[in-house]
Amino acid sequence: MKLSYLVFLLALFVFQAKSQTVSYLNVGFFPIQDTEKYQPCYYSITQEENGFEKVEIFTLDSVLVMHRQISKDSIGNKLTEIQTEYAYDGWKKSEVSNSYEDNSKLMFIFYENEEVKIIERYIEDELISKLSFDEEGNEIEASEFIQAEPVGGLERLYGYFGANLKYPNLARRKGIEGVVYLCFEVSEEGEIVNLEVMNPEPFPMLADEALRVFYRSPYQWKAGTNDGDPVRTGMRLPIKFKLGR
Repeated sequence: MKLSYLVFLLALFVFQAKSQTVSYLNVGFFPIQDTEKYQPCYYSITQEENGFEKVEIFTLDSVLVMHRQISKDSIGNKLTEIQTEYAYDGWKKSEVSNSYEDNSKLMFIFYENEEVKIIERYIEDELISKLSFDEEGNEIEASEFIQAEPVGGLERLYGYFGANLKYPNLARRKGIEGVVYLCFEVSEEGEIVNLEVMNPEPFPMLADEALRVFYRSPYQWKAGTNDGDPVRTGMRLPIKFKLGR
């Protein structure tokens, strides 16, 4: 009896020390449950063991496109995170290292021949330094990229959202809160294209309201630029829904 109990405890410890989950993801890498309503584009395998979390993301054809390694403290807070992104034919596109203790980030972008293209260092999401290299590894002058933004700035746009969002009644009664991520591109002419919600499944009512207000926004957008030339820019806009206490 004692031996069986010890075997049970050992098995329980091993299970707790190392667990694995598999999830389907949409095009924005958000998890989805209803794969009939929402199109899966990827699947992820997550393993946790002794304070470390490893996430691998694959296409539905089982091609690895992203690897993420996360270290955590004893209560589950993130300490460090290294994320590597791969092209469909296997070469490493980028690697980003995050330190959550000092809120710093170091990003490497690679050429297809695996030479470093760009190195960027951030502190609290502010770009501190940037180095650029050619495909032979020689340092070159860094290009200047300016992100697309609404005329008047993001603060003005968020003020518009705050004044015009109407909390859905059913979501309010159920106490549903969350962040809706709107994803879209700003064309070279400043037009919004390919607008969609990246995470519609957890709270579709909130997603519908975020889209309604965004579509009615009176503000135009300024295209992003690279060395002064307009370029098409991808954007992800978080819209927060929080009930008053």
